[in-house]
Amino acid sequence: MARELSKLQIRSVANSQLISIALNIATTVAWLLVAALAVQLIWWLITPVSNNSDTLELPAYHVSGRAENRVNLTQIKSHNIFGTAAEQRSRSRIESAPETQLNVRLIGVSASSNPLRSAAIIEQRGQQQTYIVGEELANSNVTIEDIYADRVILDNSGSLEVLKLEDIGESRPALSLKIGGSDSEAAELSPDNVSEAREKLTANPESMLDYVEISPIVVNGSLKGYRLRPGNQPELFNQAGFQSGDIAVSINGLDLTNMQQAMEAGQLLQNARQLTVTILRNDEQMELDIEL
Repeated sequence: MARELSKLQIRSVANSQLISIALNIATTVAWLLVAALAVQLIWWLITPVSNNSDTLELPAYHVSGRAENRVNLTQIKSHNIFGTAAEQRSRSRIESAPETQLNVRLIGVSASSNPLRSAAIIEQRGQQQTYIVGEELANSNVTIEDIYADRVILDNSGSLEVLKLEDIGESRPALSLKIGGSDSEAAELSPDNVSEAREKLTANPESMLDYVEISPIVVNGSLKGYRLRPGNQPELFNQAGFQSGDIAVSINGLDLTNMQQAMEAGQLLQNARQLTVTILRNDEQMELDIEL
């Protein structure tokens, strides 16, 4: 019987606390889902993920357990990821940098506590391009100096400038896909866990990386979806109904690999009563139906 189903429907009504915190995490994750394509080539500390030149799974924030994805500890130490005195002195220079007047737009970021694992999507003359720290903007002498969750620091011929992440609606919402349930169990969270997660996200939006890691799946240069895995604190991820390795492709029929539709999905989250998150799990398309 199961083989005859083209799609497996998983319906779950999560409790109000789960929905609240999941939406908070989802909204914070939003730009990463739009911008996950931006992580290409940023893991130069790790050997390539795939030997297939046609298919590339771009690694996200956390290290995969695969044997080929070993971190070179000597190389990490050589980069002084805990900071140097010179870096601390430059911090004030970065904080006082003016907003750039360049005709470019910051569309999305994939920010990590380790700058070596951050990337940004910047639109220039209508063309979107992925950049990592140290790369130059196309046809310019402007270099990516640093990448944060809500802005990018540019080095414009020796002068530091700030390029801020564009808002969509109010207070930087975008798209999301962090809510769900399973057909075998209802998601449950203790009030303490919910409160702690909410406070953590409010104080530090980048902490959402503790809950989920996102890797874009690129085939022949085309974005096909976003692979989701739990972060260092997997409770919310698991209890929301997702499984490690799920590939998110749409919300309510809106294609997350299409920038315009992804933005529409972000707006949809604000007042939605029901969400249908389409994922691929073990090569089978599934729909997580969530009633809010």
